[in-house]
Amino acid sequence: MSTILKDWGLQDHSGVVKKFDASMVPQQSMLYDMFRNAGTYRPVPGLECSWDEYEQKRRLAPVTGAAGHYNHVELVTKTRRSSTLAWIKLKKTIPGHELFNFRGPGEDRENALGRVGIELAELWTLITNTREYMCAQALLGTLVVNSTTVPGTDAPFSIAFGNNTYNAGVNWATPASLVVNDIKLAEADHVQACGMPAKIAITNDVVMRALEGNDQIREWARYRSGAEALASAIWDPKLLETMRLGGLDWLTSFYGYVPAGGSFTRFFADQNDSGATDRAVFLPPKEMLREVLRMAEGRATIPAKGGGYGGEGELAGLTQAQPGPYAWSKVSPEGDGLDVFAGWVGLPIVTYPEAVTVINTTP
Repeated sequence: MSTILKDWGLQDHSGVVKKFDASMVPQQSMLYDMFRNAGTYRPVPGLECSWDEYEQKRRLAPVTGAAGHYNHVELVTKTRRSSTLAWIKLKKTIPGHELFNFRGPGEDRENALGRVGIELAELWTLITNTREYMCAQALLGTLVVNSTTVPGTDAPFSIAFGNNTYNAGVNWATPASLVVNDIKLAEADHVQACGMPAKIAITNDVVMRALEGNDQIREWARYRSGAEALASAIWDPKLLETMRLGGLDWLTSFYGYVPAGGSFTRFFADQNDSGATDRAVFLPPKEMLREVLRMAEGRATIPAKGGGYGGEGELAGLTQAQPGPYAWSKVSPEGDGLDVFAGWVGLPIVTYPEAVTVINTTP
């Protein structure tokens, strides 16, 4: 065996996949970033996570006189919920003869580390696809993970968050529909459901193109921001922001995944029970999202570099990865190749379902 492979030993590549994560096009992890940056991120010990849903009263407070008694009000209703974390654990085996006979794009000599980097990058793409898919489903109200929705899954689970729903009064895909009026009705429905204003709107590129082709919006954009709207690129995450449609910050999710043997599938377009495929989600302002969304991330057990007994948190050659992405590699058991591992442990959670309004735009 080559001296290089002998000296390879156990390598921690967690920093590499974190760089992959940071260097991705923002759209590829837009929904995950929204959960992660909501302000309630925390690492979760153990195999499950739990959260509390609070139902606050929104009635009027009674009025009494100066000498009147204090009116008793019941405590806030709290519902405790829990779920298993989603464990994504992937592995590749690179034979030694391929490891040392690989040349990267544009290279004229072998590059074993480059081969490991390419394989890790693909593993991380698969992981982020599932992570983004789960975030999209949580925003749409029901997260179902099984062998049908995520092929190859052997630990199925489902969570019905119970998000607020609104059926559009007009078909947003019809150019002549009064869609601006309906957007304002959807905003009013959101406020009635949760007592928070709607500030963020998320949809896919199909709905976005329908909005840009709507007669009412085109007429408005002609005077407001026609030039900016026409000049916007599809990859602009705030394509409709220049138009401030309904006073909302519009985010367009147009990335997706390609199932084995299948065709491109958007993260934000899965069909629901009513047959709607093109939906929009309204959320409160960014500063209020800490009450609405949460990203829980756990720790996986991985080999400790060097083996043996180590310091705190390291025992008999084992340690815990940092929450979030992790990766490592070691010489394969046969001794003639390299095993490359990557994974992620976590779960997107909606803690205030009434503040996430899911709109069926094509009733």
